[in-house]
Formats: sequence, C-alpha cells, structure tokens
Amino acid sequence: TVEMIQKAKAAGIKICIASGRFDGMLSIYRDSILGCDYTISCNGAVVKNENSNQFLLVNALSHENTIKILTYFKEQQLTFMFYSPDTIYYEAGKAKMAKRVTDYEQLAQSLGFPKKLKVETVDLTKPFDSYHNIIKIVASDINGANGIFLILSLFVKSIYIQYIDANIKDKNIRYIE
Repeated sequence: TVEMIQKAKAAGIKICIASGRFDGMLSIYRDSILGCDYTISCNGAVVKNENSNQFLLVNALSHENTIKILTYFKEQQLTFMFYSPDTIYYEAGKAKMAKRVTDYEQLAQSLGFPKKLKVETVDLTKPFDSYHNIIKIVASDINGANGIFLILSLFVKSIYIQYIDANIKDKNIRYIE
C-alpha cells in the first residue's frame, strides 16, 4: 500500500519501480505512490534517477541494427512502434498506435496524474537514419495475428542473466530465447 511505501521511504529505503513500459508511461505508478527514487523501464533498457530526473543508464540498440530492424518491419508491412528514452515513435496515420498513446494519457488524467507523452510520427517514405538511441521496438499484427515482436539490446538480456545467476537462489529459472 501507499502507506507502507511511505513508511519505507521515511526509513531511508530507496523505492524503485521496474516495468517493461516506456519511461513516460510509469508516471501513473510513480505518482500514485507519491514518488519513487528510481525507475527501470523498457524491460531494463533505461534506469532513471527520479529525484534528479536524469537517465543513469540507457542501453540502446546499435544505430545499424535499428535501421535494419525498422527497414525489415517496413518491408514486411508490419505495424510498429519504437522508443528512445524520452520519445515514442510510430508511423503517421496509424490510428491503433495513436490510440495507445491517447488511452494512456486519458487514463493518467482520469486518475488525477495528467501526463502528455512526447510522440513523433514517422514518415515511412524517408530513411530511418535520423533515429538514434532507440531502446525498444515493438511490432504487432504479425502475419494477421495479434502476436508481438519485442526487440531490445542484447546487452540488456545479458545484464538480466548475470544478475539472476549471481543473486537468485532459485535455479529453476528458465531463460526463454
């Protein structure tokens, strides 16, 4: 509960929220517990100090891989969204993608934590060279199904595996490739 979290904070315990969501979409959770010290977002690709509002760690895909992946998704005519630490990108004219953003903003507003996300639409007739520091790419509607591809830096995966191997005693954990 919020009360217990506030007691922990008063006792000097640092509070961290971790999620696969984009950093900007953690505001509902952060604000509902009256703040936290750190957030880990985009499946571990971003670590942010909430007190200073600074990114401490950003594990981005290489620029070369970003271009290759986005080009492939475009060639396959997939609907996709991608993220830098502070911006959401999606193809211009994709109502489904725009709805995801506005749904979140409306939810935040209804809960009393208004949030305007930084969004840029992408013109697929132009090259992808200008997109740098991309931390997450999500493609949906694969081959007519509602499957999802999630692509993160391999470095992020290695961090998780190293941490789990070093700190988790339950060795029944299975890595899924």
